[in-house]
Amino acid sequence: MEYYSKSAQLGFKNAQFNLAVMYDEGILIPKNIEKAIDLYTKSANLDNSMAEYQLGNIYRNGKWVPQDLKKAFEYYKKSADRGYADALFNLGELYRQGDYVKQDYKKAIEYFQKAAQQGNVTAILNLGLMYCEGKGVQKDTKKGFEFIQKGAFLNDPTVQFNLGVIYGQGKIVKQNPEKAEHYIKAACLNHSQEACDIVNSIENEL
Repeated sequence: MEYYSKSAQLGFKNAQFNLAVMYDEGILIPKNIEKAIDLYTKSANLDNSMAEYQLGNIYRNGKWVPQDLKKAFEYYKKSADRGYADALFNLGELYRQGDYVKQDYKKAIEYFQKAAQQGNVTAILNLGLMYCEGKGVQKDTKKGFEFIQKGAFLNDPTVQFNLGVIYGQGKIVKQNPEKAEHYIKAACLNHSQEACDIVNSIENEL
């Protein structure tokens, strides 16, 4: 703690960021959001992509400060321009949803692809779904399904759940109840409450 404090005072951006996280989450020290935001800002001013991303989240969520989507977008953009995967994903989400910026599926795809290349699993899932739906790209259910499978193999519960639903519905691939059950149970084991609710409801009917 003393090391981080001294390093942060000397202007080391990584120390400022780490100390901000400690204040943000109440790790070893009392939670103090004002100090966290101050340190995130100092670190971001020194081009720390993680600090820029965190400030984007803070201004987007509007929990600790008044919501400011313009500032959120600006911080995400700075972080994304440095190649930070989570910021790339969040920019993609803003364009996909039309949140603050004009809805633009092609730009969403562009950012999701960059985030997916760094292993961002939710970006991989979104790419798969957008290919399946033909949003921002020519509809290609085969390619979309391949993206979703890739995400499921990375053991992500959200992707596993979606893959289970896809097998259960039989709209994108041939309906396969056994595979649907397999992936929904896998998602439940990975702590997806939505998946566990389905598993429990099925077991209660038996």
